[in-house]
Amino acid sequence: MCTKNNPSLNIAALGRPFQLGMLYDYRSDKLIPDISVWESDPSSQHISWQPLSWKKCELYMTDTFTEKADLLNIDNNLKLSVLANLVKLSRSEKLIDDRNQTNHVLRFILKYSVTKNLHALTMTNMKIRDSKYREVLDQKIATHIVTDIVYGGDIFFVLDRTLSNDEDRTDIENRIKQFLIKFETFQVLDNGTLNWNYHEKELAQTLRCQYYGDFPTDSNPRTFEEIDFMNDLRKQDNIRQLARPFAEVQKNYASQSILRLIIHVTAKNDLFLKEILQCLDGNIKELTHQYTTQDFWFNDDNLSLIMNRIRLFIKFAELNNSQPNFEFIVNEEYADEFQMNKGVTCLLYENSVATNFEIPSKPGRPIATKVSDCNVTLHWSKPIYGSQHIQHYKIYSKCIMPNSKWKLLLSTTDAKTSVNIPHLRKRKYQFKIQGTTLVGDTIESDASDIIG
Repeated sequence: MCTKNNPSLNIAALGRPFQLGMLYDYRSDKLIPDISVWESDPSSQHISWQPLSWKKCELYMTDTFTEKADLLNIDNNLKLSVLANLVKLSRSEKLIDDRNQTNHVLRFILKYSVTKNLHALTMTNMKIRDSKYREVLDQKIATHIVTDIVYGGDIFFVLDRTLSNDEDRTDIENRIKQFLIKFETFQVLDNGTLNWNYHEKELAQTLRCQYYGDFPTDSNPRTFEEIDFMNDLRKQDNIRQLARPFAEVQKNYASQSILRLIIHVTAKNDLFLKEILQCLDGNIKELTHQYTTQDFWFNDDNLSLIMNRIRLFIKFAELNNSQPNFEFIVNEEYADEFQMNKGVTCLLYENSVATNFEIPSKPGRPIATKVSDCNVTLHWSKPIYGSQHIQHYKIYSKCIMPNSKWKLLLSTTDAKTSVNIPHLRKRKYQFKIQGTTLVGDTIESDASDIIG
């Protein structure tokens, strides 16, 4: 729906639920989800998908609203909506509200951008309802149609350095800039740490950090040394989050094994949820179910189970991300396809054949049931979840002495939950257990008591 007055646009989503084929009004900066000009909703055959593996790191020294809005790819029209609080900011967009309050602070912003894939609407097979299209134009309901969506995200690290009265501002600024440029050129080691010298480490200790990002982190780094975003992003890249039908994606990984987590908590025709969303958008005048009582599918028990299975999947993917020819995938389906069973399901695909796979939790803490001079017999309990998929166990040991590290001691030949460890030196030890499945390793157990 682009015209000379309304040319094509590239705008930031800012957390809003853009979908291909949806109407958008540039003048009011609003999505219009309840009106469609299409004969039918766009399906997978109308959507093309292109992988984009693009990463970029840039250093900025800026603190004005306009400059930070540019970093977030917010255009001039959208800036007005942000200033008027008409758009709710979240994640990386909260950078806008972080302002330096004093001239005694040097401020640097590291922007790390990741682009994963492009979804585009193929207009050739799409049929437009002429009457609705004419109505949209005549009544000036919308100005544009969403035809492309780029999936990715940004991370911002705001780094502040307080200056004392006797410090040379220009000298400190130049030294920090030279150090931070290492991020721009990706002078980063394979383990995710910076390749820096002693003086740079000293300089880094003087920087305070604030994180704004589209990717979740285990903790918000407060100092420069706490930044571990390279490893965090590797974890994100390891799990592919789908926004198109799985059958279409599966074709690209026909020669690989896939572990797929499916979240199915919403019915296809959930009228109550639909009305809630319409109310939130201000697009409904009267509820058709004003006095209908809803039976909610979730409670403390099953919600806890769902969250636990999602956490197990994420941790399992992190532990086994080096597996060759293996993909970890997360997507959402309607509960209708699972006999209205609302929850999560994990499937393992090998040679395009799917089987149920329950990711095992960590094994029980090992206990010494027999101890002699050079021998120890350990016993542990099976994982609470997924024990049927355990093929064997790995036993790790650590001597109780300074600078001692955990080492793989031996592997069992089956899934029995006991083992005799011979020929130990006369020292004190601790032990941990890790299960091994066809797909990969489980979380390690808690460490045993000190033995010996």
